[in-house]
Parts: sequence; C-alpha cells; structure tokens
Amino acid sequence: MADRSAAASQYVSTAIGAWREVEGAISADQSLAVREREFATAAEEARAAQDLAEREYARGVATLFELIDAYTRRIDAERGLITARAARVSNRIAYHVALGGGARTGGIDAGRGTAR
Repeated sequence: MADRSAAASQYVSTAIGAWREVEGAISADQSLAVREREFATAAEEARAAQDLAEREYARGVATLFELIDAYTRRIDAERGLITARAARVSNRIAYHVALGGGARTGGIDAGRGTAR
C-alpha cells in the first residue's frame, strides 16, 4: 500500500512538473513571438533604409560612410531576427519534449535511446 501511495505521489509530482514546463514554454513562445515581430519590423525598416542609402549614394547625396552604416544596420537587424527565430524554434522543441515528444533519427528513438 505504501508503494502504491508513493508511486501515485511521484506520478502527480511528475505530471505537475510537466504542466509547469508546458505552461512556461507557452508563455515564453508568446514573448518570443512579440520579439520576433519586432525584429522583423526592424529588419524591414533597415532594408528600406539601405535601399534609400544606395539610391542617395548613387546620386552623390550620401557618403560612403552612410552607405556602409546602412548595410551594417541591416545586417545587425537581420542577425537579430535570425536569433529571435532560433530562440522561438528552440522553445518549441522544449515545448514538444515537455509534452512527451521525442526526436526520431536514424532509426533510433532519441527520446528512449532504443531502436524502433
């Protein structure tokens, strides 16, 4: 009887822990989605600024420094977007694992470490 009670207690504890992980992953995904949208907007604006700088440089209105600065800002914005997307993908993988999912690679169930 004590073993059954301990097993039930362990099961409940594990289930609660899993739900907390899932809840945390969902909350993080919402925050990461906002961050990704912000970086996407910044990258779009940086591309537009770069296009403008290229046109102005071609007309002799902008300096080479301004053109290079526009390129640098675009690259930084796109790097931020890539980082935000990677963080969101990583979070979704954690969410999948928290729900009990596992990756299957090369005929081996990575979640269990056994051959299928």
